[in-house]
Amino acid sequence: MKKIIFFFIPSFLNNAGHESAFISPLLKISKKKKLSYYFLTQKKNKLKNNNYNVFYKSSFIILKILDIFRNYFIFTEILKNFKNKKLTIYIDGFSLYDLFCMLLVSISNNIKLILYVRHKYKNILKKILFKYFINKFQKTNNKIIFLTDTSIMKKYLKKLKIKTFLLPIPHTIRRNSLQKIILNKKKINIWCPGPIRKEKYGQNLENFLKKNDKSNFIFNVNNNYLINQKLKEIRFCKLNSNLTRSQYEQQFFNNDIIILPYNSKNYEEKTSGIFVESISAFKITLVSDKTWMSSELKNFKLEKFVVKDWNNFNLYNFINKLDIKYVKKRLLLMRNNYLKFHNEKNFINILSYAFK
Repeated sequence: MKKIIFFFIPSFLNNAGHESAFISPLLKISKKKKLSYYFLTQKKNKLKNNNYNVFYKSSFIILKILDIFRNYFIFTEILKNFKNKKLTIYIDGFSLYDLFCMLLVSISNNIKLILYVRHKYKNILKKILFKYFINKFQKTNNKIIFLTDTSIMKKYLKKLKIKTFLLPIPHTIRRNSLQKIILNKKKINIWCPGPIRKEKYGQNLENFLKKNDKSNFIFNVNNNYLINQKLKEIRFCKLNSNLTRSQYEQQFFNNDIIILPYNSKNYEEKTSGIFVESISAFKITLVSDKTWMSSELKNFKLEKFVVKDWNNFNLYNFINKLDIKYVKKRLLLMRNNYLKFHNEKNFINILSYAFK
């Protein structure tokens, strides 16, 4: 019987630089396991070749509820083209609305699920719903496999009596020669990688820019960023939203400092592929305190990169106090450690078990 896998990734957008590196190992595993694959993505995608860009992803709660049923019927129609096939759905970057929809589809069509869980459900109602959905699905005797990418999440899911595979992050940046860390205060290039989203580049970023308005640095940012006209001294450089992988990687080496002022409530246990890429590229990377990223930096004694209050963080003071020799030593240790675990080969080897 022919095997088919559907990659349902609601947050996937046009396979830009950051996303393409994550998708690549999925395609390699599919080829290795001789699986025919299809992507299920949002309507606004312009992807071709094995893609169904037909799904709804709304922002308002009433429309989100409506999306459950709209997407259910859309996917049910798609499945009519795959009768008498052994089917699997790989789900990543999902909301509870997306999950409920896919569980309905899976139960009614006897489909195996591979579920990548990236964050805790801190809201009591959401936690109860998540556990309820999973229990209901498992009672139908359908097979479900869980994936996650931090020990924090693995322990969290274990408490919910859910066994998981712990995955590395597949997309790192490797160069044979390391770029020198040189900070020229007269020309500092800073980059916020990826699209502008509230939980990533919201109030923390605005606070940082206001505090450092007179620092006269070059700020590289996605072109969907709305520039605050009150910021007079900062030179903004807007980048294409859909950088190729090569262009995306080059930006790490075009910039001196990467800043990831993510909201700690959203990223307390969530990983960041961009953070792993930054460390693997041997870059000074500033992150918010009380995040997975900050705990990782602290493990390698790089607390200087952790920002406790973006509203009071002075960039020039940070640069003046930085011990470059010490930073290079600790950052190199962290980079080498990351590259041993976080890589495409490890990702494929571990995930291959789930694809059996």
